[in-house]
Amino acid sequence: MGALGLTRRVNAAAPDSQPHRALWDTTATALLLPELVTRRWPTAPTLGELFAEAALPLNAEKQPTAAEPQPALF
Repeated sequence: MGALGLTRRVNAAAPDSQPHRALWDTTATALLLPELVTRRWPTAPTLGELFAEAALPLNAEKQPTAAEPQPALF
């Protein structure tokens, strides 16, 4: 968070929280995601580009079920 300068913004958005608490970590994630997206794509990506980067299939029939492992995740 410090390298991107987000700590101050997270603390301001979640003033009664601290790192490794649900509110603080969720707020940090919400602020981090757009920072990472803008670093990866110079213009707003399409949903398809986001899915492709996350290695998620666009076809609903190919979506993994809860019982299936998601090897592309890790």
